[in-house]
Amino acid sequence: MERIKVTPEQVLDVMREVVAEAGEEFVYEPPTGLGVCLYVHRPHGGGASVPGCLVGQVLHRLGVPLDELTEHEAQLARTMAPKLVDAGEGADLLVTALDNAQAIQDGGHSWGAALRAAEEVLSA
Repeated sequence: MERIKVTPEQVLDVMREVVAEAGEEFVYEPPTGLGVCLYVHRPHGGGASVPGCLVGQVLHRLGVPLDELTEHEAQLARTMAPKLVDAGEGADLLVTALDNAQAIQDGGHSWGAALRAAEEVLSA
């Protein structure tokens, strides 16, 4: 797959949309009970796969196919994102922002807190 071209601003805009839809206080809980973020959720008993955690939601809305996200399951955002998106000169900041958001989320904090962590990086 060719990497999706994005800007850090686009990623932040989409992350804000996702958080607004879920609610700032939304706390992600993996469906498996493993306590691990999943970029893609596969419903038990069939049905279509859907984006899962905040980073998975954002990258999918930016155009990364679910099957591509699934191939990178269990990788940290800082490892996975550079393989799927091309942010040009803003790549390092973008990867740090996604990684920070994922770390906040995986620490059991709200998506609003994860968004603020990403905003801090990209607004610096």
